[in-house]
Amino acid sequence: MKRLIPASLFLVALTMTTSCSVAGSCDSANLCRIRSNSPQEAPVRTQAKLKSHTHDSRNFEALMPLNTVDQTVEGESLVDTQFISEGTIDTTTFQVRVLVPSPIDLGDEITTGLTEQFVTQARNQQQAAFGTAVADKAIEQHGMQGNEFTYFIPANRSTNGDDVVIKRRVMFNGTRLFIATVTGSEEAVNSRAATQFLDSVQQPE
Repeated sequence: MKRLIPASLFLVALTMTTSCSVAGSCDSANLCRIRSNSPQEAPVRTQAKLKSHTHDSRNFEALMPLNTVDQTVEGESLVDTQFISEGTIDTTTFQVRVLVPSPIDLGDEITTGLTEQFVTQARNQQQAAFGTAVADKAIEQHGMQGNEFTYFIPANRSTNGDDVVIKRRVMFNGTRLFIATVTGSEEAVNSRAATQFLDSVQQPE
């Protein structure tokens, strides 16, 4: 079987999307942009505008904010490369990060086993950063299996001094590993826009 992505590479990718909300855990180059949720700023609205967005690489598509920007972090090979789309609405960040652990479609049994492995790695890495998830459940969407994690970061541990909620889905479809994340206030992360975004992440047909 073709060599799959090493666990260390997956953990690096996950760390880049998890640790930036916790005080003392990120550097100036982090991709996560959490702004102050002051009383003057409106929370994400349930009717917030999202549009269909396909990454330049065509590795994934999702309903994302109008200001979404694509990025490709080149690695030494395809399995080391990360494909990222990120946008914001008010104080909330929407991000999809995709890796391609296998360039060939794997069988169902192997896919199921690797999905469990990736989910376990995600759970362990996130627990080290945030503690135990307040919600951790198995999901299936667009033919992909995975897990959804929700973490609450209290104001005294966040980088902006406000309570922060992170909702993340980790999914694998046999070739691509999808890490979709919404970061913001509790109201924003549980909004209709956030749910629509998370539900829409998939590989283009």
